[in-house]
Amino acid sequence: MLQNLFNRSASSDIQLAIRKTVDSTVIAGIMAKQGEINGVFSKWKLICLGSLIRLMKPEVVVETGVAHGSSSAVILEALYENGRGTLYSIDLPVFKGQDGKLKPWLRGYSFKAEDVSTVRDLDQVGWLVPSDLRDQWKLVLGDSLTELPKLLPTLPEVNLFLHDSLHHYEHMTQEFELIWPCLTNGGFLLADDIFLKRHLAVPDFANRHGGQAKNYLQLGMVRKLENT
Repeated sequence: MLQNLFNRSASSDIQLAIRKTVDSTVIAGIMAKQGEINGVFSKWKLICLGSLIRLMKPEVVVETGVAHGSSSAVILEALYENGRGTLYSIDLPVFKGQDGKLKPWLRGYSFKAEDVSTVRDLDQVGWLVPSDLRDQWKLVLGDSLTELPKLLPTLPEVNLFLHDSLHHYEHMTQEFELIWPCLTNGGFLLADDIFLKRHLAVPDFANRHGGQAKNYLQLGMVRKLENT
C-alpha cells in the first residue's frame, strides 16, 4: 500500500519505516490486550498507520475518535521517534456505569450501542497511550462536529487527518469537508471501517474533490494533491 502512495525513489525509506513499526513495543502491547477490549485497530492497520507517520514526519495530526487509544498510541510513538509533531484528538466518550448502562460524556447525546466503543470510565479515554508519549498529545472531549470548527482555526496546518468516530455517511462527510481546506498539499485524509455501514462516504468525497480513494483493510485513504 505505502509503495503506491510515495515515489519509487522512497522505497528504502518505506522499508525502514515499516521495519521500525513492525518492531514497535507499543503495537506489541496493544496486540497483547486485543482480546480484552473492543474497538482496537488490527495489527496490520496499526503498522500501516505507524509507517505512514514515520514517512511523512507530520507537524500536525488530527484524529476524531479515541476510545482506548490504539491509533493514538501508535501515532504518538511515531511522532516521538520523528522528534517532532503534535497529535490533536477529539473524542466523545461513552462509558459503562455501575448500573451496567451505557452513558455518554455529553448529556443528551443520542447513540446506538453498536456505533460506539466504550471505556470503563471517563479518565480511561486513551488509556493505551503510554505516559511517556503524552507530551505531544492534545485531547479534546466533545462532538467532533462541534469541536473541529473550534480547533482548526488555531492550527497552522493539518498534515494528516484520521476519522474513527461515528461512521455514518453524513457525519463522515461533514468531518471531511471541515478538514479538507486545512489539509496541506500532499497531506492524507484517512478513515477507518469505511465499509462498516455499507456506504461510500470516502470514494464519494474523493470524487467530488478530484482525488482518488484507496482502501487497505477497510482503512480508506485520500491524498490531497495540487488542484484537488
